[in-house]
Amino acid sequence: MSQQSRRLLVLLLVLLAMHACARAHAQPGVLASSDPWEPYRHRVSRVQASNVRLSALLGGMLKWEFSVREEQLLRGYVYEGAAARVRVALSRALHGQPTKIGIIGGSISWGHGASELGRNDWASLLKSWLADVLPNVSVVNACVPGQPSALMVMCLEQTLADDVDIVISEYLLNDGLGSNQIVDNDAVINYERLVRRVLALRKRPAMVLLQTFVHGQMKDQGKGGLPFHATAEDLYGALAQYYDVPWLSFRNTVWFSHLAGEPGFQWSDLLRDDRLHPNDAGHKVLADLVVWMLQKTAIGLAFRPVVNEDVLLAQDALLAPMYENNTVPTSPMCMQGEAIKPFVVALDRFGWLVEGKPVAYTRKKMGYAGFEPGASITISVSTERGNPDPNAVVAVQLAYLRSYEHMGVGRARCISGCMCPAVEFDGHQQVRESQVYLVGIHATQHANCTIQVVITNQTSSGEHKVKISGVVIDDYTNDTREWDFLKNTHHFGAGEFMGVTEPFIPEYRA
Repeated sequence: MSQQSRRLLVLLLVLLAMHACARAHAQPGVLASSDPWEPYRHRVSRVQASNVRLSALLGGMLKWEFSVREEQLLRGYVYEGAAARVRVALSRALHGQPTKIGIIGGSISWGHGASELGRNDWASLLKSWLADVLPNVSVVNACVPGQPSALMVMCLEQTLADDVDIVISEYLLNDGLGSNQIVDNDAVINYERLVRRVLALRKRPAMVLLQTFVHGQMKDQGKGGLPFHATAEDLYGALAQYYDVPWLSFRNTVWFSHLAGEPGFQWSDLLRDDRLHPNDAGHKVLADLVVWMLQKTAIGLAFRPVVNEDVLLAQDALLAPMYENNTVPTSPMCMQGEAIKPFVVALDRFGWLVEGKPVAYTRKKMGYAGFEPGASITISVSTERGNPDPNAVVAVQLAYLRSYEHMGVGRARCISGCMCPAVEFDGHQQVRESQVYLVGIHATQHANCTIQVVITNQTSSGEHKVKISGVVIDDYTNDTREWDFLKNTHHFGAGEFMGVTEPFIPEYRA
């Protein structure tokens, strides 16, 4: 060996020794490991609060096997803020008080894409972990596959109990890009209304924005994939910052590892073939984000417990809307099943009818039914939305049954208070299914808009049955949105929401 080679070898050995010493100095007692989370767990286990180690203080809260690295989660936890409501709710949970987490969103959070619904979807992973570490915390999954946040603005009370302490909201995929503009984006305007409705619930719950991706974003660029910024997520992020609610991002967590070509973080590793729904690995990433947020909050509470100022901040009145005048009506907007009864003011040969086969995981098809021409049902609702324009109209959607036998034709018209063009709807269809559909009426504003449905003489089935099961009233006037997701209940999830047969739903779902 030449003298120069020996010098290079000595230099290499010295550098290796310095690196080993530096690691030992920075992390005393930690041996080299292939587990990227071992240094983090070691750090946390040594930290003390009030002379008590965090591992003893928080117990099982720190027990979770993450599928992503710490720096990925630091990217993914985009906005934390003061998080007063999250801090207060989690503090109560850590002190043993009953706490309820509600989840609202679309098919992703409903569990679609997981290999075993109720076990491997992210909401079930969260529920299972909480059952071990905080058994006083319950999880209610109130998601409706295929539905945008605009529907939940109207139907929040029908879907989610008002006694929740934390609400995790996931709507980015179903809301899409909106009007594809930064200022006055209609998807963001709609979503603000949902944020305000959730934050105003009875217990003033915390809200967490769990952001996923939009259609086409989880495809490789050059193969139809959208770039990092082609999403409304960052506009929703403005709402997170304005209302001081945490923002968790699937995109930010995995995007850069995907670009680097890391195994396990390619779209085929995280998503089903449709590139819309996470597989088991993708659901695990979503669960990682929520658990990481709860762990970080718990650690923060160990060093800065909740004080009276936190409680007062959590109960503060909402700010004025970020979008001017973007308020939500206080009158009911979504009445399905039993909830329609108080709004029925007259019945003529219509009666309450509950139908449906005694099959597990089905909702009974309930509503008011009539069976002969001339029979009628009269409903009175508020369409008042505060628009000074006397010609402004509000979309009122009547839910009616369609089936392959017995059904007839109904005619709906405004008879007092409001005005609207009459519309007819046929309950008979060739498809051998019984489904609930909506027929739209555009009514003027009035506190007592009275609508009557009369059975006509027309029939394509030979019979005349008409069944009304609900009403959904738009939350603002002159709405140009197309409610196709409600009009066609063959869309996955719409039928479930409107009351037809459900696929398997675990016991903890709403």
